[in-house]
Amino acid sequence: MGGSVHSKGWSFIYANEVVSYVGSMDIAGDRWDTAAHDGSKYREMQPFDLNHFHGWHGVTFRLRGPVALDVARHFYLQWNDPAPLGDHGLIYHKKNISWEVPNGIYDRSVGNLKVQLVRTLSCAGAAEDGFYLSFAPRGEYSFTGAFKKMVSLAKKYIYLEDQLVFYDEALQAVADALPHVDAVIIVTDDARSFTTIGALGMDVTVAAKMREYYQRRAMDLLMKNKTLASKVHIFQLAREGFEMNMNFSETWLYTHAKTYIVDDEFMLGGSHGIERTAFTNDIDLSIGVTDGTSGPDSFVGKLRRQIFAEYLMVDKDDARLSDPLTALGEFEKQAATGTARVRSYYPKKLESISTASEAMYKLYEPDGRCKTQNNQQVIV
Repeated sequence: MGGSVHSKGWSFIYANEVVSYVGSMDIAGDRWDTAAHDGSKYREMQPFDLNHFHGWHGVTFRLRGPVALDVARHFYLQWNDPAPLGDHGLIYHKKNISWEVPNGIYDRSVGNLKVQLVRTLSCAGAAEDGFYLSFAPRGEYSFTGAFKKMVSLAKKYIYLEDQLVFYDEALQAVADALPHVDAVIIVTDDARSFTTIGALGMDVTVAAKMREYYQRRAMDLLMKNKTLASKVHIFQLAREGFEMNMNFSETWLYTHAKTYIVDDEFMLGGSHGIERTAFTNDIDLSIGVTDGTSGPDSFVGKLRRQIFAEYLMVDKDDARLSDPLTALGEFEKQAATGTARVRSYYPKKLESISTASEAMYKLYEPDGRCKTQNNQQVIV
């Protein structure tokens, strides 16, 4: 318990400004790619075994203004938390850093976006395990609150892109929104992806089965109401011109972005995946963004069109992208060809999984919420 540091937050402090980055991009050699996914020769040169992909979709946001300072302050408070490190075989000694960033170094009049930093910090890790004390003594679940509010207020569409999409509580919130939206669009990854590829030469079949089982179980929540199920559209990404097969490394485009959009009006983007750890346990950072308007020319609408243009291999100003439902029709049309970048997807149903796979889910997906007297997990 306590939470993996899964956040991807960088801050650069200059004389007159703080610039920060929040998103899905890890600092790793095979994460780099282009929007055209045309750098496969360079990706093939990465010093890894088969555990990398020739195409990678991630999204990271460059931040300026007050929210950039919030990201820097998050790191400062986390680093300087007085909780003891304990005997974890650490190879370094942590020394506190001073806060030398003056307030008011940004121009509050610049920009037209409303941006909020939202986080997950484990209550159990703080209150029960003592991993941090002053930083977040009872944890924080502002991302969870933002996600649930976002989908509950959606009126036209909900768009989710994430590598996992297997947290049942999040998918239930989306299922509850189906009566008042026209479409739910999901772009994710085939749960079997690492079955044959492995990770650094290790057999990860147990983990892949776990992922497949829980992904299908969560997605089935969206299909429970047969009348509303037709509103749900799920896709994966492939290298155009390739027939997808179990050689995912060569035929697949890996979706590592964690970007969630509703109605061309509001978005969440960052390191939070649709998994239990991201919503309850890990240290994760994302941003909520709106410019107060909606439609294809709003900030969020332009981002949605840019993402869809990448997937559909059209210009971002293509008229078919203006209406998200018209764009969805193009998704379905291209997916039907079997050779385009977008492909239809739904995980195979597994009636059960091994005891080892169940144990792995508890290991990789711990619930970081504190327990009440009746031993129920709650967010506090």
